[in-house]
Amino acid sequence: MFSKSDVKSMSDIIESQFSYNDYNGFEHSLFPYDVKLGTKPVLLSAPHSVNHMRNNEVKKADLYTGTIASIIQLYTNCFCIYSNRIADEDPNYTIGGKYKDAVKEICTQHDIRLVIDLHGAAATREFDIDLGTMDGTSIDETSVSIMKSLFNQNGIHDIRLNDTFPASHKGTVTHFTKHKLNINAIQMEINYLYRNPNNTAQFSTLLQSLVDIVDHFGKESL
Repeated sequence: MFSKSDVKSMSDIIESQFSYNDYNGFEHSLFPYDVKLGTKPVLLSAPHSVNHMRNNEVKKADLYTGTIASIIQLYTNCFCIYSNRIADEDPNYTIGGKYKDAVKEICTQHDIRLVIDLHGAAATREFDIDLGTMDGTSIDETSVSIMKSLFNQNGIHDIRLNDTFPASHKGTVTHFTKHKLNINAIQMEINYLYRNPNNTAQFSTLLQSLVDIVDHFGKESL
């Protein structure tokens, strides 16, 4: 489905909105996030697509997570939310906040069944993908097995489970979604080797895997 030349040029264009102002984003944006509506009951989230504040310190953006979410939304017509500028809160650490309010609104108004929260891990991490499930409490084991299988089918094999980032902190999008909204959620920490569009082969396999996952869990029969 994904042409290597197409995904590289598309990614460069989309990422420019996040990389603007050294990844601080559009500082005059009324809301610190953008939402794209869809029809499939899956919500992709990229809260660290731009730089963010945590404990009064600037933390760097998880590069290309917003771009990945945007591309998957285009190909699947799922729902999508991502940060568009630096704000005085970390959407994946602060308890509550505007970003989670928007997640709640999307989920309740559109009967969302699954929230996938995308994050970036360093290239030095030994895993390809680390799935954070709050040690098995944010999503059922069968769904996790299906996700791992779909990654494997596309050639991504080192899939860890709660290896480094279990998403257990009460401020995570995953924790909020499961405990406040009672909706299945998972945090995906993606190695930079797969997030980097310059690695066209790995990047394309990541995109195809996420399309397959969204298509599977977005089926009306589930």
